[in-house]
Amino acid sequence: FWQRNNYDGYGDMECQTSSIAMALKFLGVKGINTDDDYLRIVNRIGDTTEQATHMKALGELGVPSRFVTSLHKSDIINQIEAGKPIPLGYLHHGSVGHPTGGHYLCGIGFTDTHLIAHDPFGDLGMVSGQWVATGPTDGKSIHYSWENFLKRWDVGGGWGWIL
Repeated sequence: FWQRNNYDGYGDMECQTSSIAMALKFLGVKGINTDDDYLRIVNRIGDTTEQATHMKALGELGVPSRFVTSLHKSDIINQIEAGKPIPLGYLHHGSVGHPTGGHYLCGIGFTDTHLIAHDPFGDLGMVSGQWVATGPTDGKSIHYSWENFLKRWDVGGGWGWIL
């Protein structure tokens, strides 16, 4: 899902929503066919950037979940090997040596050297922190090197959703 076309016009702030929605659609959660389907639930509850809002929305959908800030690379791999995509938050602004900000993607696969993900905003230059491309399909099945992704994700503990 591309976050920038969300129905409410606030897509630039809804990466977490779109990333969770991708996971829910893949898992076959009833009623979730687009990120707007999940966004409507989230907007009814509260702020799309707040984990508490997503906990309530996921609870309404009957999806057991937990938000974790102490994940490791092995947790990502274990989730994906178990057939579950994993929404992951990472620092997307600034250089890889000094990242800031906050953004979400949905981890869907991996290789020895890369995380494979759907990034709802597009393709981020992981070294520079500049978007390379931001079109509707530019973040589909993107390959981010573990080396650079982990420097942006595991900053004092990796954060993400276990669904």
